[in-house]
Amino acid sequence: MGFLPSKNTKSVRRVESKVTGNPRSLVLSMVAFISNSILGIFSITIPIYAYFLGATPFEIGLVGSSVAFVYSFAPFIMGGLSDKIGQTKSMVLALSSIAALSLSYTMISDPIVLAFLRIFEGVSWAMLWPAIEAGTASLGGDLEEDLRRYNISWSSGATVGPPIAAFAMAVLNVSSVFYISSFMALLACLSVLFFMRGSRGKNVKGEKIDFKAALLTLKSYTSLYLPLTSSFFYSFIVSIVFTFFPPYAVYIGLSALEVGFLAFLSGVARTLSFFFAKYVHNRFGENLPIRFSTPLLGFSSILIYFGLPALHYLAFITIGVLVGLTYSSSLLTVMRKAKSKTGLYAGMFESAIGFGYMTGPLVGGLISGYRRNYPFLLCGFAGLTILIVQAALRKTLGGSREPRSTRRP
Repeated sequence: MGFLPSKNTKSVRRVESKVTGNPRSLVLSMVAFISNSILGIFSITIPIYAYFLGATPFEIGLVGSSVAFVYSFAPFIMGGLSDKIGQTKSMVLALSSIAALSLSYTMISDPIVLAFLRIFEGVSWAMLWPAIEAGTASLGGDLEEDLRRYNISWSSGATVGPPIAAFAMAVLNVSSVFYISSFMALLACLSVLFFMRGSRGKNVKGEKIDFKAALLTLKSYTSLYLPLTSSFFYSFIVSIVFTFFPPYAVYIGLSALEVGFLAFLSGVARTLSFFFAKYVHNRFGENLPIRFSTPLLGFSSILIYFGLPALHYLAFITIGVLVGLTYSSSLLTVMRKAKSKTGLYAGMFESAIGFGYMTGPLVGGLISGYRRNYPFLLCGFAGLTILIVQAALRKTLGGSREPRSTRRP
């Protein structure tokens, strides 16, 4: 019961896992890939769809922020719920809801109704992502390697999603994109239902969800302040870019295919960043990439403001690399502290991201009412702000340095 496996035993298990494979790991990777393919599809389709429905810049921001309104607090709750009812049930409920909502988007003609329905979409994503992350962290292997595989999977999905949407809109119409998304969600749902039946991760069904204890623990884990604040600012910046660039691109004469290709390039850069993040962590630790990549993410987004095609390519590739470093470093730092409450801590991480996704489109929508490219200047201001926040955190915490926990003998 109290036996701790030696390093040699752990190495044997890791090698065995790589040789034989883990069915749960494969399903989780596939679900992460399909789910973020849908998010990638939505990221360019819904803003353009709202634009075609006659939405004002503020209403486009409202459509983008409504899905994140619930996501700013619901993942923390839903993550605890997945610890209680099991990750499989959480994923099945979430994916079936996304499939139904995607179909419902084809039946509306008012952007305000679209914004309202996206609130329920936010609940579904809030149920899904903590369950996938908790399941990944509970596989029992090398945590960093498991999370690396998860990150590469969802990033690959987000990479192929926009080109799928762009091609479908160019060849067919906007409604066809939602039918494709619904089918993909249903496919992922059936995969979970048949191949992960009865899987609940580390926690026992019926275990009490102690949200208060988790928040008190957060106060004692000062090392979580940096990744959580950086996660907020990263999502704040990215939500502005991907909410306001598609309609801005249409406004300046770019085609949906060009928008999709830029998103594709950003996704490829992000996926490669996830692939090499482990080596960056081994060399520099986990906190240093967070401190540098998040502010640079904001500053690089300013390049979009000038409306020059060459700068668009540079901006989106740079954004992809920096998002990969920020996200992977932040998630790894948080999940190392999770212990058995993987759902709660994954939910805490996702709530920080959700709060950024909620506030970014709202503030950006107000500013874009003056000029359509002003939101990208706001990203630069966010980059400056995170530098100030990081300096304040280091002063408050005494300038302590985190050990390079990813280094292994």
